[in-house]
Amino acid sequence: MDLVADILSEFKGTKRRMEVKWQSAQFIVLDDYAHHPTEVKAVLKALRETGKYVRVIFQPHRFSRTQHLYRDFAHAFDDADEVLLTDIYSAGEDNPYGISVDRIAQEVVASGHSNVRIVRREQIIPYLQAHPLVDGVMVFMGAGDIGELANEFVGGIGMHA
Repeated sequence: MDLVADILSEFKGTKRRMEVKWQSAQFIVLDDYAHHPTEVKAVLKALRETGKYVRVIFQPHRFSRTQHLYRDFAHAFDDADEVLLTDIYSAGEDNPYGISVDRIAQEVVASGHSNVRIVRREQIIPYLQAHPLVDGVMVFMGAGDIGELANEFVGGIGMHA
């Protein structure tokens, strides 16, 4: 039993599951691997429990997965106050469907969400700098390289704080 307690005391948690990247009195920045609509909904429901404003920056994963699941995203973002959708991470896939993040945006807006924007990946950090979060939770979410963008954003906070 002591061995188990020792091992657990060393456990640092899992990477990219509501991983705290930055925290201040004003806001917290998280990184999460959620990319399936069910996972997205679960993470955002948990964040809603904080009572804080919730901003999500979501990167869809794979063209094929987006093609098959875009309708399921309609209510995945219900617990977010603000939804920023960015380019699909291809994971090396071709896009024979001609699918884009616009399909997800259309579903989310049609479901009644009023604060949804498409922000191209290279514009996310400038957008976040121009629209600072005063009091809330910001979560970078997806299975692609969105975690790298979270790190880049957090790295720049010190220069702008």
